[in-house]
Amino acid sequence: LTKCASRRAGVACGCWLIFFGILAKISGIISSIPDCVIGGMTTFLFVNVFISGLKTVSQVDLTSRRNRMILAISLGVGIGVAIVPGIFADMRASYGTSPFFPCRGPFRTEKDCTKGEQGVRDGIVQFLSTPYCVGTVLAILMNAILPPDMEILRKDAPISENKA
Repeated sequence: LTKCASRRAGVACGCWLIFFGILAKISGIISSIPDCVIGGMTTFLFVNVFISGLKTVSQVDLTSRRNRMILAISLGVGIGVAIVPGIFADMRASYGTSPFFPCRGPFRTEKDCTKGEQGVRDGIVQFLSTPYCVGTVLAILMNAILPPDMEILRKDAPISENKA
């Protein structure tokens, strides 16, 4: 939007936002903005992020099977988590009893999770419930793991180059 990609500008913006958040008068003015205006600004922000992502994807070589696989799987899992965000969250009556991350086992004497286990578990569940995090980390991992496309070596010339 502004075409300013300077790291110093981002740090300065962050410092200003922290400064404005600390001052009670300015934070009161910002919090008095109506919800519909905040919603419109948020929608505009996320649509711009989406369009920037589309621009990045349009510059990728989509004839490569590897790139198509990375894009399809990361987008598919990310959209799946967006559709069902609570798939890893607690769905039972008791806290910490999700079948994904149970607080029981052969070496446990306690009935419930400890505070440390609950914190780790909540962090993992929060991460797995956020589509951006899951899709991005999955794409990074697949980019690191999948081998590059193999070139097809031909002994004869392609059909288009054969002279009949």
